[in-house]
Amino acid sequence: MANETENPVENTEKPALTPAPAVKDNTMPGAFELFKPSMEIIKRNLTAFLVLLGLPTLLILIGNGPSMMSGGGLTVQSDPANAVNPLFTAIGLIGLIFCLLATPGAILLQLKGARGEHIEMGQAFTKGLHYFWKMFGLGICLVVIFAVSVLLLIVPFFFALRRYLLAPYYLIDRDLGVFESLKVSAQESQGKWGAIYGVVGVLVLLSLVNVIPFIGWIASSVLSFLYANATALRYLHIKAEKEGKTPLLTPIEIELNKPAA
Repeated sequence: MANETENPVENTEKPALTPAPAVKDNTMPGAFELFKPSMEIIKRNLTAFLVLLGLPTLLILIGNGPSMMSGGGLTVQSDPANAVNPLFTAIGLIGLIFCLLATPGAILLQLKGARGEHIEMGQAFTKGLHYFWKMFGLGICLVVIFAVSVLLLIVPFFFALRRYLLAPYYLIDRDLGVFESLKVSAQESQGKWGAIYGVVGVLVLLSLVNVIPFIGWIASSVLSFLYANATALRYLHIKAEKEGKTPLLTPIEIELNKPAA
């Protein structure tokens, strides 16, 4: 008798596939990528941004008009005896005072906008006044720190700029004190040289457009205004990373990145 060979039945069932672990996106958006979300934040709160950011800037520029046309820098003329026109001096000083009063509200407006939230202009200005004296004290500290760091040569200035550039956002967002906001900003900005200096680099590039008379002044002001929310966005990127969140995007950026239906 012929030997009968038994053919084993092949197992045609495929093993269950184990889903690959999700890859965490720990990369922050590039500095130029912040233009789009910054402009979107402004578009959704245009009136508030025009009043709290645009108006004081415009008044300061008008006040500096004579000195700019004569080749001077963007400094408010504080001595009427040396002013080309006392009217321009007064306008510039009004713009500077308004800028000091409106800055906390403008930062609050930026943070709310980056989170996809809405706040009325009057509400932002009023709530911002709660932080005015702390912000004023922080401003004095930053001026002293940056001035001393420049006097100690330019290298310490770059270290100080990285450490304290985002301090105002820590003060407003977390309601910290002056020195505590400086401390936390220095701690959480460690290792974020590229992320922070990328934003600074774009701001420097936009300011260089000022070398072109008239058209350059207007272009630089408009582009800087449109990019005004970049620092707030970067602050929230760093905050998200410290909290272990992924992706490192703000709600406004996530919304903009959604595919069109």
